[in-house]
Amino acid sequence: RGSAVTILGPQLEQLQRFEFPALEHDDGSAGISVDRQTLRQILLAGLEARVHYGAAFERYERLPGGGVRAWFAGGTHVDGDVLVGAEGSLSRVRAQLAPQADVHETGQVLIFGRSPLDDELRGLAPPAALDGFSTVVGRDGRFLPLAGLEFRNDPTREAARWPDLTLTGRSYLMWVLGAPG
Repeated sequence: RGSAVTILGPQLEQLQRFEFPALEHDDGSAGISVDRQTLRQILLAGLEARVHYGAAFERYERLPGGGVRAWFAGGTHVDGDVLVGAEGSLSRVRAQLAPQADVHETGQVLIFGRSPLDDELRGLAPPAALDGFSTVVGRDGRFLPLAGLEFRNDPTREAARWPDLTLTGRSYLMWVLGAPG
């Protein structure tokens, strides 16, 4: 799924829709969304003994022969091939890599969530929210982005094919309630 981006009005009327062109040779992979938690579980499978939590990142340096060294509070460091800075808008990795990329206050307050996509919610959600990305816009600056993520296959059943992998994902409707701050 994921054939369009749709803007909806306060009564869920369609204000604008941007259709994605159909691919001539779609093998079924076009428009695939990836759930972050499921991707994280896949990437960490079998690495439990090598991944450590609770270490405060301080800085990194590129190593002369390639790779990177990450320094943590207390003076410890770890060398690796790649450093992924995925810790949000106030990322210390991003701040070092691209100090010119400022974070600006937008004056908006956002609450992010997701609700299990069961039959009841599927019946209540605007169809556009289950076929791509949609945003409901209000007249007073409030807005509600919605996007359904439906797994093509049951993650629990798929995970059973790999001995070190456990997946807990289930289909959901992602939502963000936004309003002026």
